[in-house]
Amino acid sequence: QQKYGLTLSSISQKDIANAEPTEYDGFILHREAHWFAIRKVNNRFWNLDSMKERPEIINHFKLATTVQGFQSQGYMAFVTTGKLPPTCDEDRYRNRGKLEYWWKESGLLSTRTADAITAADDPWRNVGSGKKLGAKTTLTEEEQLEEAIKASMKKRVEYADVHPPSEPEANEKNTIRTQLRLPDGKRKVRRFRENETIAMLYAVVASLSGDSNGRLLELKAGFPPQLLDAGEITVADAGLGGAVVQCKWS
Repeated sequence: QQKYGLTLSSISQKDIANAEPTEYDGFILHREAHWFAIRKVNNRFWNLDSMKERPEIINHFKLATTVQGFQSQGYMAFVTTGKLPPTCDEDRYRNRGKLEYWWKESGLLSTRTADAITAADDPWRNVGSGKKLGAKTTLTEEEQLEEAIKASMKKRVEYADVHPPSEPEANEKNTIRTQLRLPDGKRKVRRFRENETIAMLYAVVASLSGDSNGRLLELKAGFPPQLLDAGEITVADAGLGGAVVQCKWS
């Protein structure tokens, strides 16, 4: 908000809930420690969830039901008001991030990936869904934002204060093996004791991933991949034996 002059408004506000969702340029979704954006780029809406393998396009007709679907999963939803930062449509913008995080729009639309900037014609102009957004809540807009931030910080602390456990020996009983796909793309197979918690798993991944630079670590597993809460559930109960855990900074 301070950098770009944007504000977040809950979609439960009456004026927003009754509006056409495609009139907005961006949405912020939040649940526990996980935040991600849905943003309009070249008049297409994209799901920019960092825990997914790639950005996913959202049909204008399905925008409202998509956001409502996330709400039904426990996400808080906000719309952005104000002028969003410009899209990256020139080579000079490519220093904003690593090349592996760039996707060519035409490649995404044709199911091909590329480490390039966006460049494609717009087939979705002036298409609307006619559906409305909004879910009933007893919290004010300010209270929803406060709860979202508190929940995010709570999850950050839950694993940040956990000392990473030592790796069990190969002959130790009651252990599991899990493949970690680390934020830098490297893969590591590691053993865990069955009674070790997801919070300990986060601590291990954090110790293997270098400086966070203030970012939040997110782990996801299963099919379709689901966010792992940094709580007291054990790695065995979470079904991580033989699983692949995707690890990313957000």
